[in-house]
Amino acid sequence: MNKNDAIDFRQIVTQARDAIFSTNESFVITSWNPAAERLYGYKAQTVIGTPLGLLLRSSISKLERSLQLEALQRDGYHKGDYEFFDKDGSPLYIHASITVLKGPRGEIIGYVAIHQNISDRKMVEEHLKQFNSALEEQVINKSAQLTSIFERITDAFVALDMNMCYTYMNRKAGEIFHRNPALMLGKHIWTEFPEGVGLPFYHAYHEAMKKQAYIRLEDYYPPYDRWFENHIYPSPDGLSIFFRDITEQKLIEQQARLSSQRLSLHLTNSPLAVVEWDTESIITTWSEQAQRIFGWSKEEAQGKSIEELKLVHEEDVTDVNNVIGELFKGATATFKGVNKNYTKDGNVIFCEWYSSVLTDHEGKIISCMSLVQDITERRKAEEALKVNEHQLSLIYNSGTDILFLLQVDGERYRFISVNEAFKKATGLPAERILNKFVEEVIPSPSSELVMEKYREAIQTGQAVSWEEETEYPAGVKTGLVNVTPVYDERGHCIRLVGSVHDITPGKIAQAELREKNEQLRQLSAHLQEIREEERANIAREIHDELGERLTGIRLDISWLQNHLPSSANEVQKKFPDLLQMVDDTIKTVRKISSDLRPSILDDFGLVDALEWQAMEFQKRTGIVCGVKSFLKRNINNKKIDITLFRIFQESLTNVLRHSHAKSVCAQLLEQDNHLEFTITDNGVGMDLETIREKKTLGLIGMKERVFMVNGDYNISSEPGKGTTITVLVPVS
Repeated sequence: MNKNDAIDFRQIVTQARDAIFSTNESFVITSWNPAAERLYGYKAQTVIGTPLGLLLRSSISKLERSLQLEALQRDGYHKGDYEFFDKDGSPLYIHASITVLKGPRGEIIGYVAIHQNISDRKMVEEHLKQFNSALEEQVINKSAQLTSIFERITDAFVALDMNMCYTYMNRKAGEIFHRNPALMLGKHIWTEFPEGVGLPFYHAYHEAMKKQAYIRLEDYYPPYDRWFENHIYPSPDGLSIFFRDITEQKLIEQQARLSSQRLSLHLTNSPLAVVEWDTESIITTWSEQAQRIFGWSKEEAQGKSIEELKLVHEEDVTDVNNVIGELFKGATATFKGVNKNYTKDGNVIFCEWYSSVLTDHEGKIISCMSLVQDITERRKAEEALKVNEHQLSLIYNSGTDILFLLQVDGERYRFISVNEAFKKATGLPAERILNKFVEEVIPSPSSELVMEKYREAIQTGQAVSWEEETEYPAGVKTGLVNVTPVYDERGHCIRLVGSVHDITPGKIAQAELREKNEQLRQLSAHLQEIREEERANIAREIHDELGERLTGIRLDISWLQNHLPSSANEVQKKFPDLLQMVDDTIKTVRKISSDLRPSILDDFGLVDALEWQAMEFQKRTGIVCGVKSFLKRNINNKKIDITLFRIFQESLTNVLRHSHAKSVCAQLLEQDNHLEFTITDNGVGMDLETIREKKTLGLIGMKERVFMVNGDYNISSEPGKGTTITVLVPVS
């Protein structure tokens, strides 16, 4: 049960209208809700710990009580009407519902009882008997009285004639059914509530009428999602039915069973054993974990004294007896300590005992309960630590890492040992460190972080690590710090063992590496710009110079062709091939110039250049290639234009070489001051991890180009699902 469930359950029990209380397996009261206080007149603090039989007197005989207890333990629950007496001796008619609480192995661990005051109903039943046997002239006089009583009682009540038609419905019944009682008279019950036909209530009404016998029915009614308790009284003229909503009671019973089961499971699965003994040192409770720790079974341990089991080692018997004496005298209510114990096999173990006394309703001590933990392994580890202390001391001062030991003094921490590496790294002499508190050695603000980490290690009981940068006389030092708490046998943290691995040289090297990488990126960007400028210049020279000269050569050849005499047939035959060769050369020059730096990129912009490149790619390869632009303005940034264009070219090259795609689609759009460029193909895709391990130069080149314009680059792909490249570039 989580915390919220526990709070809701306690609220339900506290606010319940019926008396609810619980006992242990010996019927000693363990809880008593406010309704029980109101009903019987006893306060919870006076009854908890009291045997139920001494508190609640009833008219039940010993034989009846014995038979009912047998049925309760056999069936797991019992219900019935009884007469009890309150604190003042006044009789109360009670409808009691008792549920057995069981542990995970089926053993009985307690009982939960719900007592409903039915005194008014009993009075109504008595009046009803008188009503059925009275003379006709008395009926008129009594009807008004009964009607008043029916309206005052908390139970719902309806009367049906022999044809199952309503002859009376009190206000409470009307509230439950959401009907006007006056309008229900004369109406057939199953016509008004057809959803009830065939349900247990339907059969119970007809059976009571047929057999003319009282029937009590408790069942769930699905149409209303509620539980109802019905008392059906038949007569030759019809039925008188008392009923009440017991959904809340059912929820309480269910929660009580779940709480008991969960508590039992927690105790069973807990690493702590539960041992309880009375004032005579007789063991009354012995959990499964106690059996696992000490070896004696529940049957072997319960009913015997601690001395009979020889549970305590002879060296600790006196101290343990003194503690038990102090507890039962009331000198202290709780105790925590460690002592040596024997197991059933005679082995000696170390156990930590958390003991508390239990009292009855009068405050009298009746028993002592202990939670026990086997700490033998922990003690062995501590002993091993002492044995190796000398060896550790040698390692302590010969290592290059900083090592230190702190004494825990409440909320402060004092250096009691440091190695040579500590003094060397900090530049502080031993007298400036030893027996000094942490805040006196480590300067602020580092000391605040250090103190916080020390507290975390103590609270969690685990080693804590962090990176710390501190300025000492020897300079600024950066280290990886680790602290581990050390506990005594009482569980108190007494030491903190710490180490610091000096990573200052590594940090300096990382900083230098980052600076070198940044310089390389800047150099790469500069070389890329120079390369693009050179390509543009070469493309311009090729286009202008070679193109102009080739055009002149073609004109001259055409002139010669037109001015040669017609008799030079052999020469004339050469001219078509010669002109075709010149035309092919002009196309080749234009292609080389375009590959180096497409003039359309500078003349018409990025979108037109991308569309031209897509068209050329489709024409050359047969792969469908398209460009969609959603830009509403020209970016007018040559650096971004050439970056995105080159990425598009490289992507198309990869598609042709590797993807086996049927189509490629590129898209441009601007949003949130960023230009987003995506290239998607429907090819075979790729395993990105494999590609990253290969460090493909084409992909690395694209990433570096994007970095030079302060953009982000991402590639997503899966085998068989194509590839998408996304570039996000900031634009003003």
